[in-house]
Amino acid sequence: MAGTSPTCHHLADEMPFTLPRPVNDVPRIVTESIAAFAAEVPERPNDLAYLRQCAEIILPKLNTPPQENPYYGLIHGDVIRANVQVGDDGNVTVLDFDLCGPGWRANDIVSFLSVIRGQPDEAEAKKAFLRGYEDIRPITGPERQLLPTFEAIRHIFDLGVPAMNVYHWGSAYLHTFLDQSLKQLRQSMTRVQERA
Repeated sequence: MAGTSPTCHHLADEMPFTLPRPVNDVPRIVTESIAAFAAEVPERPNDLAYLRQCAEIILPKLNTPPQENPYYGLIHGDVIRANVQVGDDGNVTVLDFDLCGPGWRANDIVSFLSVIRGQPDEAEAKKAFLRGYEDIRPITGPERQLLPTFEAIRHIFDLGVPAMNVYHWGSAYLHTFLDQSLKQLRQSMTRVQERA
């Protein structure tokens, strides 16, 4: 494919060595995120009950995607605009590999798509992102079906990470984005249930 740059996932598959990294174990991430939320936001029992209800719906869906290439492999773990820089020459540099490790590729795809959701350029950015990604690796039908599930997981993770890091970051970050993250989770869960 002349003129087409490889995706991070494609490059990861071509690495001549293994990279010892923690596994992006989605069920564990969901469970730990909810536990951290329970510990840091005890004054919102209804929201905690909702998070647990979401986990009951989405975790069984993770029995279906295969843990094999090309669906599963080394992922970035936090594909958002803030973790990418585009140089004046058009070259792209990806930053912040703290969450890098084996995982489902759909997890990275929805990290980006969920961050741009509701933005003025959402449709254009989504189309460009998916076109560029699928020039290298087409997203399969079953993967596409699971994108809303991974998006819901991402929003639970967005609640869990600041809750897990209150002692490092303080609680302001968690509480500033708490209602927004819950709203996004509810919207994602609507899409999950529409595909049930």
